Amino acid sequence: MATKTERVLFPSSENCSDRMIPETFFTVSEQLKLFIICILFGFPLGLFYDIFRIIRIMLPHGTLATAIEDVLFFSVYAVFITSFTYAAARSEFRLYFTAGNLIGFCIHYFTFGKILTRFTVKTNLKIKSILRKHHL
Repeated sequence: MATKTERVLFPSSENCSDRMIPETFFTVSEQLKLFIICILFGFPLGLFYDIFRIIRIMLPHGTLATAIEDVLFFSVYAVFITSFTYAAARSEFRLYFTAGNLIGFCIHYFTFGKILTRFTVKTNLKIKSILRKHHL
């Protein structure tokens, strides 16, 4: 009698039910789980982007520096999404990973990000007014 490995490698036409077929797709529940994880990962991406927004508020600079910051942000994002795809999704990139990240990012941007930006602008104005009063 053939071993299980031999039956998988050399299946007979008599008993096809013994063949193991490798999983080549994600189930709907796995896809939903990955999508939700991607939405949740959009929040720290938004926080990371807020660092650049705060720098732009506190130290205004030209379009070249802004472009460099944007390239840096998207480079870090590219490393992140590649690492996530490798670690969580068997190296199989799906467009809904980026869509989930974008949804999470937008939720952060239009909620906590707006609050953080307002706070940063007010703090920056107070610091500048204090410095002007003391002629610094």
